[in-house]
Parts: sequence; structure tokens; C-alpha cells
Amino acid sequence: MVRTLFLGIRIEERVNKTLDRHIRAWDEKNITWTKRELRHMTLLFLGRVEDQYLPEVCSAIAEACYDKAPFEVMMNEIKIGPDKDHPKAIWLSGDIHEELHNLYTDLSQKLFSFAQIQKKQFRPHITLGRIQQSGLSFEEEDWVQTVPVQIPISVEEVTLFESVREKGELVHNLVDACELQKEEE
Repeated sequence: MVRTLFLGIRIEERVNKTLDRHIRAWDEKNITWTKRELRHMTLLFLGRVEDQYLPEVCSAIAEACYDKAPFEVMMNEIKIGPDKDHPKAIWLSGDIHEELHNLYTDLSQKLFSFAQIQKKQFRPHITLGRIQQSGLSFEEEDWVQTVPVQIPISVEEVTLFESVREKGELVHNLVDACELQKEEE
């Protein structure tokens, strides 16, 4: 069997509640909102992976997580992504964070043969919704461009997800999770 896999950080319920309050600024807009249970911060898209390689993938994730302590990433704005001229989504985004970047780099290196590494720079973000493009013009619409926030995201584990369609709906099934664990000296 072949699965469509990606690595991500799951979002805590307290963060989802905070996000629900913040996205009300766009509630009347032409946006398809991401279901709460699907919200995550994508680290690495692996694409289609055959089941026979799952043990190797899980082992590589464990290696990348080994000797890394849990940390927080501060997300600092809800904005139109990737930018105003190319409006595709509403994102919760943050600045590049050293520990997150190191985790991303280690995962990329260990999973290079499986991952579909993109040439663009890794930007931590969580997709909150997709903008429907039916004749949308930001000049005509009264859009809030950016909402400053201070939302900490706890990074305590890396989760391997499988994306599937069930009854026409997108679902992210948990395949494996690996806790960050710093060796005590």
C-alpha cells in the first residue's frame, strides 16, 4: 500500500480556542476554514511512501528527535498567505525559530530520500483557512491584512500523519509520533 505522508506538529486545544476567537475578523469572508482537528504546523511533506518503508521513516524521525528538548515557538501574526498579491490562505505565522529550524533541518537530512523538499525557505505557519478565489479583489474587499498575536505553540513531539479522503472529506490520520527527548547529563 502507498500512503501520502507528512510530518507536523499537532496543535493543543488551548491554541485552537484562541485561534477560533482571532479568526472571527474574517468570518464573513469567502474562506473555507480548516477544521480544528486538521490544524497543524507542517514540518516536512514526504508525499507517497510505500508501507515497506514505514519502519525506516519512523526510525529516521526518532533519530532526528533524539537529544532535542521540547520548546515553544511564538507565532506572532494571523495574515493572508503567502502574501497580499497571491492570496491563497489565512495563516498563523511566526518568525524562524532556531530550535524549530534545527529540527526541520535534521528531519530533512534524515528523510531526504523520502521527502519532497521544497527549494523555498521554511516558514513556520498553520493554515487556518483557504481563500476562495471567485473574483476576489483585495482593493474591493474590506480585508484585515494582518492581526498581530502572541500565541505560543508547544513543540513536544513530531507526528507522522497520513492524508486520506474519507467520504470526500480530507482527514489526517496519526501514523506515529516521536517525543522530543533531551538526554540528561
